[in-house]
Amino acid sequence: MTIQITFPNELLVAVGEDRPQFTERVLMYTLGQLYQQGDIQSYLLQRLAQCRLPHQPNKVRHEPRKVRRKPAVFPPLKDDRNIARQEISDHFAQLANS
Repeated sequence: MTIQITFPNELLVAVGEDRPQFTERVLMYTLGQLYQQGDIQSYLLQRLAQCRLPHQPNKVRHEPRKVRRKPAVFPPLKDDRNIARQEISDHFAQLANS
């Protein structure tokens, strides 16, 4: 079963935890509350507390740095399409060999 809850990022800053820590904390509080109310048994609580949540990598909120390099210059297209295709394939073959 999967449950998805959305919290604002300000809550993570206020609590001082990162996303995986906070997610595990919310899970433990929820399980504890269900146990106190008598909705789940202690053996189920133990089993669920040992579960590990799947790790979600932190999403990049900014664009990665630009890669600055010389642009690939293609030979000018002239004449027939077949000739142009041949010139381009020759150009890539030269790049692959070097």
